[in-house]
Amino acid sequence: SPGAASGASVDTLYSATAEIVLNGRNQGRTPAFAGIRPGGQVAISSSRLEAGRATAWSLVRYRWVADDGQSAAEGFATFVLGRNSSGQWKIVHVHSSAE
Repeated sequence: SPGAASGASVDTLYSATAEIVLNGRNQGRTPAFAGIRPGGQVAISSSRLEAGRATAWSLVRYRWVADDGQSAAEGFATFVLGRNSSGQWKIVHVHSSAE
């Protein structure tokens, strides 16, 4: 998961009913990004964001490199965000795929 790579929690970014899809498979409530494993560094190489009043979406290209530099993966993630009843943006859907 994105948090697993750094040890940080990402659960507060997601809505309680978020759908998380990894390489075409539903992950339930487990935040995960295709190609990212524990340890290493993740870098975002490009991103695009479109936002409306209540909904936003983003496309992100990322690269993960293992701490030892021996393994690497590249991927894309699409996020759909919505505003909750408090007006906060939360991820309601994310789909990632590794190349």
